[in-house]
Amino acid sequence: MRVALVAIAVLCACARGSSGVQQDSNNGSGKSDGSGSGADAPPMMADARPIDASNGCAVQPCSITPQCGCTDPNASACDLGSGSSNACRFATSTGVEGQTCTAPQMCAAGYTCVGGNPYSCEKYCTATSQCIAPRGQCVIQLTDGTNPIPGAVVCSSNCDPSAATNALCPTNWSCDLFTSMYNATNYNIVDCRPNGTAGVNAACSTTVACAAGLTCVNNGTSNVCMTICNKTANTGCSGGKTCTGFATAFTVGGTEYGVCN
Repeated sequence: MRVALVAIAVLCACARGSSGVQQDSNNGSGKSDGSGSGADAPPMMADARPIDASNGCAVQPCSITPQCGCTDPNASACDLGSGSSNACRFATSTGVEGQTCTAPQMCAAGYTCVGGNPYSCEKYCTATSQCIAPRGQCVIQLTDGTNPIPGAVVCSSNCDPSAATNALCPTNWSCDLFTSMYNATNYNIVDCRPNGTAGVNAACSTTVACAAGLTCVNNGTSNVCMTICNKTANTGCSGGKTCTGFATAFTVGGTEYGVCN
């Protein structure tokens, strides 16, 4: 029997205020609404400061990828600033993939604070080769609520949805299956989301409801939480269950994923 994933779309991500960056809630990851309505954002980037436009960076006043133009030791990271334009900010922390944040200043240079209460640090990129292999992909576009922000794309996670634990996800988050639309193309991705509470075979409407290691699928009659497994290696299932693929194969980084059935 083949099953179908439920509510796995990542449409875009949106930037709000000075530097509050959110991903669209339709990804089921618990990251905030990209529609411009009712989403929380990290504190505004009050430490942003003007930059000398003659700094030689390819993008002015500073460049996010690669990092260029922020030479002040007290504001050494280029990030999205007011009105979605670039600005220098403090980079007093070293937050990278797998760490939560409440403001951009908690993320290292080259990363930004993305999500929707909770938030996590995600890496800016211009090519998938800059993301963590084999599952990370440069396919999550940040927007201003309506339009893509030039030069503001972040990596999806390299977490393993079939693993018991994931160091690349924040504490009390788990790795799940999603789809990201980027440049009018849908990409299968894996990404982190806060843990839900629904157990195996419990009813669900989106994957956010499911406990760690589970995803929300339609089994032909209803939407239920089922254990994610590695179909390529046929691992991750127990109790006589086998790894069943989806009606449309879900492959990321050369591995096909399914659910235990």
